Amino acid sequence: MQIRLYVLLGLASAGLIGLGRVLEKRGLTDIPSLGEKWLSDKKKIQWGKIKDDFDKLLNSYFLTGIGLDFFGWILTLAALSIGEISIVQSLKSFASLVALLLGVLWLDEDLDRLEYIGTVLVILGVVFINMVA
Repeated sequence: MQIRLYVLLGLASAGLIGLGRVLEKRGLTDIPSLGEKWLSDKKKIQWGKIKDDFDKLLNSYFLTGIGLDFFGWILTLAALSIGEISIVQSLKSFASLVALLLGVLWLDEDLDRLEYIGTVLVILGVVFINMVA
């Protein structure tokens, strides 16, 4: 059985996007809540605090995540240009699996049983869609 090029491109795209999202999340750890204190008590915009928050976004994790998202998007376009959207789009759910695994393993996030069950159902759905397509 030969795997079609657009399937490989779709999986690579999803992998890059999933990894990119995790790196973006990791890059946001220095910023507790964007916009939390951008307004003063008198409801005036505090431009200095906005600038400080955006300066913190210019870290290697966040910027690398943005870059991976961009290249994943380019690969998605390449896959869509030669393949079927029903397959390429369903393969993009693999990005959620990558993000979930890295979130749990690297970022020490916790999932409950229902979240694991939901993830398994999404994966099974993608498998079934690709079996009939």
